[in-house]
Amino acid sequence: MDTTGVSSTSVPVGTEDVIATGLDMEVDIEPDQAQCSDLSSYVGSSAPSSPQSPAPTPGSEFPYSLVSSRDEDMGWSDSLSGDVESLQRPASPPMRALQTTEEEESSRVLSQDGFILERTTPAPGMPQQLPVFLMPFKGSLTTVPANGQCAYVALYAATTSTMETKVEFTSQVVRGANAIKRCVYTMMMANLANDVECNVVDPRRELTRLYPTQPAPTDLAVATAALYTHFSQERARSVNASVPSAFWAGPEVLRAMAQYLREPLFVLDVDQANDAHVQRYFYQDYTLPNGDIHETGCGGAMDDATAK
Repeated sequence: MDTTGVSSTSVPVGTEDVIATGLDMEVDIEPDQAQCSDLSSYVGSSAPSSPQSPAPTPGSEFPYSLVSSRDEDMGWSDSLSGDVESLQRPASPPMRALQTTEEEESSRVLSQDGFILERTTPAPGMPQQLPVFLMPFKGSLTTVPANGQCAYVALYAATTSTMETKVEFTSQVVRGANAIKRCVYTMMMANLANDVECNVVDPRRELTRLYPTQPAPTDLAVATAALYTHFSQERARSVNASVPSAFWAGPEVLRAMAQYLREPLFVLDVDQANDAHVQRYFYQDYTLPNGDIHETGCGGAMDDATAK
């Protein structure tokens, strides 16, 4: 083949150019260039004037050559990928964890993070939310005026089966709630002496709660008489009058309400988190020291586990 068209200029030729142009043509190499080819990696040019850097050429650390065969390349690639996969592959799970039955797999739900979702139940003793207690009775909430005597108006709303969601102090409401309040306090006044005798009521402690700034009488009879006077005064007070927080309906009033209703009375104390704590009041017979039977109200707060 005619090679006159081939120039012997000193332009470095890349390795890829050698493969592309040296397949079907002959290249004239001068004698001095042949010697240079033994000392240099450059073809058709002189050795570089500056010495080569001792740093390896990028990619030379991998055992790959342009003249290597495809089978050798594939074999080396397979061995390298096998080593990498063996390092990156996670440890196999124990056989015991893999031997699960179909029933176990169907009863469990595996989340994307690998956690098994189980059924959640409240811890023992934790309070229940208010709707849990209202739904079995199909109960609903009714708002009453917050003047310190809301217990009597709430009892009136519960016993009259009103459908109103908010009760106002109309003449009918005041008249009906006052009638309930008088009946409750009349029962409290009638039971007071026997309640003190059978240790259901401690008049000194009750007077301390009602009048925290005044010392209660130390004598039991005097304290009983003072508490009786307080009951008489509250019996005459209308439900639409405001009272201090110390005069709010306490356990003594709620016990008498259960006896007045002739059925258990449940009071739900709801906090800001909507957790409801239950108080249960009812009535029963007590035996007096002289052997007589005395019926009066009883009860109080329930623990959250029992209330469930």
